[in-house]
Amino acid sequence: MTIQERRHGLISILDIEGDLTEEHCANFQKALKRLQGDGRHWLLLNLEKVSFLGSHALGILLFADKEAREAGGRIKMLRPHPMVRMTLQLTRVKFLLEIFDDETTALESF
Repeated sequence: MTIQERRHGLISILDIEGDLTEEHCANFQKALKRLQGDGRHWLLLNLEKVSFLGSHALGILLFADKEAREAGGRIKMLRPHPMVRMTLQLTRVKFLLEIFDDETTALESF
């Protein structure tokens, strides 16, 4: 799994590639904690190349969003892979985190 960061003003865009299984969650969690520790609380997660999102990753994501909101920020998702989108729908996470299919629209929503 790889995570590449791009910046658009105060927003950090994370391009994630690979499955977010339990074995990769430590890297995912470290990346989110590092960014939030640096005061980067507006995060856009590009999930286009993530075909699996496990329950452990969902927990990390929801906890990170809680911390972002407490700091005045938000976590949003961009172009989730169809399998990931189904997971987000089945777990009802799609009602907690905004999902966008267009990067420009997602950035403007912050």
